[in-house]
Amino acid sequence: MKLIEEFIGISGEVCNGRQGRPTYFVRLAGCNLRCKWCDTKHAQEGFKYKDSPANVAKRIKESGINHVLITGGEPLLQMRSVNALLDKCFGLDSTIETNGSMDWRAVDSCYRSSGHKAVLVIDFKLPSSGMTSKMRPLFDFFLSHQYFYHKGIIKFVISTQKDLACFYNIMEKGDLKNPSAMKNFPGVIAVSPIFGKKKQEVSHQELVEAVCKYKNTVLSVQIHKILGVR
Repeated sequence: MKLIEEFIGISGEVCNGRQGRPTYFVRLAGCNLRCKWCDTKHAQEGFKYKDSPANVAKRIKESGINHVLITGGEPLLQMRSVNALLDKCFGLDSTIETNGSMDWRAVDSCYRSSGHKAVLVIDFKLPSSGMTSKMRPLFDFFLSHQYFYHKGIIKFVISTQKDLACFYNIMEKGDLKNPSAMKNFPGVIAVSPIFGKKKQEVSHQELVEAVCKYKNTVLSVQIHKILGVR
């Protein structure tokens, strides 16, 4: 595996009841997108070190932490290694964060072969990211992940009014590649503001109103950044 870092911290964002929980983070190297507001640019290119999934899993188990979060970069660029790591971490509570551009069917096959269930968090990129055209149809996730879609989370980072309009359009009519309203999605829809000095055009009140409009939607704030911890 090509890695950037491993560390123990708290799960800072909404993740099916895992927010605030002690978490073992595995940050993989490499990303196929270049989002304008990316907060992990150090993981986009190159890598800090290589190690085997077996060794990483050993460190996770030795830590005593029972929630592992595999992130990046874009972890699905190393799907074979992710598959092996999940196999070695069988029995632990696992989460994979992906950027919405990758083929999720590889993850589906991984779960079917290993029997390991995990939460998949898809960060669907809205216009302010500059990467919306790279996104896969959300309806693919709706249909193909029958093994775990009930635990799935789709996250929208909303910064501008154009982002907000795009979010409402997806929820009511579906994305541009498939006309299925995501308000019927059986998993969780998470709405997040931009954190820090980056421009946040949409008010927090508007985000709350967006969340309250749909029963499957929650507001996600990055509590680790608010607290200034990892």
